[in-house]
Amino acid sequence: MSRKIFWEQRAKKEGLTYGKKPSLSAQLTLPFILKGYNVLTIGDAYGRNASLFAKHGVEVINVDLCREWIKDADRLKRNLPITNICEDIINSSFKNKSFEIVFANFVLHFFTERELKLLFKKLRKWLRDPALFICSWISEKDQYTHSGYPKSCYLKHYTEKDLKRLYKQNNFELVKLLQISEIETIFDKQRKTHFWFSVAKPMR
Repeated sequence: MSRKIFWEQRAKKEGLTYGKKPSLSAQLTLPFILKGYNVLTIGDAYGRNASLFAKHGVEVINVDLCREWIKDADRLKRNLPITNICEDIINSSFKNKSFEIVFANFVLHFFTERELKLLFKKLRKWLRDPALFICSWISEKDQYTHSGYPKSCYLKHYTEKDLKRLYKQNNFELVKLLQISEIETIFDKQRKTHFWFSVAKPMR
């Protein structure tokens, strides 16, 4: 099953799967955001995190491949400075040095190493000072994602060693790496999520 088909089916079945409240990772990102920044959010579905950032005085572009959720994002953004684009980020094209921050919450562990290599290469071009790539990755300790997704859907559970290797191989310097556990609600059910919160920047 392709990534796009999986998320389209889930959006049609569940609606606003993760609720309207911004993610913990988005809240942890706020201290890095300054008014006037341009922020790219990858896979932010219906824009719950993009909305939080936009309310703090930044322009946001949200790229997600799920058409159903992008429709919801356009409906929910109201008058906030958010542009929603329906496409796979691997196929996206932006001008060099377009964003101070790129944010991805619980999405890139669905990408293969080959896809991540292509994405990191693009991020190096798209980012400008302070050039921060802020991301959350599912931890190897997480239980729900080991059984909650079909085997046909690629998903990698990351260790600290995995992430350090991934960033180094793609010429990014890890500024912060935290392992976090939280109780979150997904499709009206509470579960404990184990994940890594990372802040990185391109090596110059």
